[in-house]
Amino acid sequence: MKLSQIRDFVEQCTEIDISIKTRQRSYVYARAVYFYLARNHTSCGVEAIADSMDVHHTSVLHSLKKIIPIIFKYDNHLASVCKNFKKEYKHFVNNTKKAKQDLIDENINLKSEIIKYKIMIEDMNEKHKAEQEC
Repeated sequence: MKLSQIRDFVEQCTEIDISIKTRQRSYVYARAVYFYLARNHTSCGVEAIADSMDVHHTSVLHSLKKIIPIIFKYDNHLASVCKNFKKEYKHFVNNTKKAKQDLIDENINLKSEIIKYKIMIEDMNEKHKAEQEC
């Protein structure tokens, strides 16, 4: 699993851009969830996780040691995101894949319509030329 995938998941669940540098609680909690999931579901070290968010590695450690326990105790929504990540992420990926497949299907249909319209235009141009010659 990639850090960018976890980041997208957390941002979608929290509706927060976690790269914004602020100390507002909602942002701090969302970043802590990202750090927690990245640490537990990737092989990345604390340095790599910190670099992905442009923070010092001690900020990651602080979040993991101090903020995550608070989230588990007081924020049921984010705690469930952390605890049920694999199940929720699978659902998130499946929805994304389904949406992607829907877009691919729509693209194919639109391409076939374009071909039909091109043929119709060619036919109209030929008729128009034939009418002008008469």
